[in-house]
Amino acid sequence: LGSDLKNTFCLLRHNKAVLSQHIGDTANEQVRSQLSENLELFQNIYQFKPDIIAVDAHPSYFSSSIGKQLAKQQQITPIEVLHHHAHIVSVMAEHNCNEPVIGLALDGIGMGENGQLWGGECLLVDYQHSQYLGGLPAVALPGGDLAAKQPWRNWLAHLHQFVPHWQEILTKTCTEPNWQILINAIERGLNCPPISSAGRLFDAVAYALGIAPTIVSWEGEAACHLEALANTSSLATQSAVNIPVKMPLIGNKLDLAYFWQSWLNYYASVEDKAFAFHYALAQGFAELAANQARQHQCRTIVLSGGVMHNQLLRRLLKETLSEFRVLSAHKLPMGDGGLSLGQAVIAMHRN
Repeated sequence: LGSDLKNTFCLLRHNKAVLSQHIGDTANEQVRSQLSENLELFQNIYQFKPDIIAVDAHPSYFSSSIGKQLAKQQQITPIEVLHHHAHIVSVMAEHNCNEPVIGLALDGIGMGENGQLWGGECLLVDYQHSQYLGGLPAVALPGGDLAAKQPWRNWLAHLHQFVPHWQEILTKTCTEPNWQILINAIERGLNCPPISSAGRLFDAVAYALGIAPTIVSWEGEAACHLEALANTSSLATQSAVNIPVKMPLIGNKLDLAYFWQSWLNYYASVEDKAFAFHYALAQGFAELAANQARQHQCRTIVLSGGVMHNQLLRRLLKETLSEFRVLSAHKLPMGDGGLSLGQAVIAMHRN
């Protein structure tokens, strides 16, 4: 049944998969109706009655509730699939990859293990299982879903958690008059769930550079501005760069405290700072993935999740991981539009 944003659904029979058209954001009532109508239409066209129904593990997704209703009607038990497991398996299925892989799943938000909110994970994945191996540390998401629309909230959360002199910086950089109220909410844990989100990290960096609006029109807007700016840096075309900005590993987590300190103290143009962020993120995740691939004897690394639509980040990762087979999606979106195929393949292998 896919996800709630960029929804698609997938019918799977034997070795043939049929994906629906892009249906869209199910927060919209008309889109919800289209999802229900198209499910019925596709079942009629393909004479398809499901034996298995797979849904996202997020308990509040509309797409999941539709799947659970359908499962109840058919008297079958729906299979819940972790968001990032489905992201990686959708790419594996496209490439007919039948071996365990190391998956880098980077996006805005998805339901992870034990109810944790994920968005920047390294995973050991096969068609049935997904094992957490590390990634970004969890950071407060101030205001929950509002943080995906207001990048300054993520800038505030990252500064508060990782930078000792955060108040001084916020006073100079944050134009929002009510930021102190939000700091109080973070410190008291009020509507600020922890999330390990690459998408929200992009928002924080974009706002810090002054290229993100106070309110974005869609959740990836600030990240797109940041990628476009980074591509104008002269560093982006150099074969070898020496940048003091790093995102080193502490155990199996990327060290964001070190990153923010080194990035804030990197006195360069906004273009070079935008590139330095991409470079540090790629180096950090590449080191994590390579370490885990060697440890688990995997020769393939899979890149997926909406953040992986970023061509600069993908190129930097592939260059650094050149000793491995690195796969990403070509026929399907790497974002939530490709999720339904991954869910269907996982459910089929688990059944």
